[in-house]
Parts: sequence; C-alpha cells; structure tokens
Amino acid sequence: MSKYGNKKVKGTIYGDFDSQGEYQHYLYLKERQRQGDITILERQVTYKLIVNGKLVCKVVPDYRYTLKSGLTAVSDYKGLLLPISKLKYKLLDALYDIPVVIVTKPGQWLH
Repeated sequence: MSKYGNKKVKGTIYGDFDSQGEYQHYLYLKERQRQGDITILERQVTYKLIVNGKLVCKVVPDYRYTLKSGLTAVSDYKGLLLPISKLKYKLLDALYDIPVVIVTKPGQWLH
C-alpha cells in the first residue's frame, strides 16, 4: 500500500496505474482521443525543470497529449495535492508554456 492509501491497478489492457482515479482519468482521455478532441496521448513523460542552467528537479505528470488547437497539455491525477506538486506544475508551465490540468476526480479538474 502507498503512503497516501491509493491502491494500484494492475493488469489492464493499457498497463498498470498508480491508483483507480489515475486509471479512470486515462479511460476518460482515451475516449476524448477516440472522439478526436485530443491526439498523441502519452503516459509518464519526464520533464527536467532547469533554471539558469541548473537542474532544479524533475516532474513526471501522468499524461501528456495534444489538443485540437495543436497545443500540448499535461494532466496529473491527484487524490491529495501537495504544495510541492503545485510548485512543480507552476515551474513546468513557466519554463515550457505547458498548462497543467490537475485532476482531483475522474472527469473533474482544477486548472
């Protein structure tokens, strides 16, 4: 069991997931992809957050995808949103101009 009480989802046709919420959000994104709302859906893409030539940290959002407009977006499912995660998402947006959608329940998000 994880330190935050989430239960891993193993053996789906799409692989393993860290929580049921993360898995449900993936199914939601797959449906949006099927409908043509998003393309190039990827999981667990690592971003290096570099400031003034120095690696500050890395962030690995759950999903990265391309919107109809051609813009890249990422989303991350969080049952518990910690201040460090908020900071990493703000850095990702500031450094790469990639908006982060924080999902708190499948189909429901903060921006």
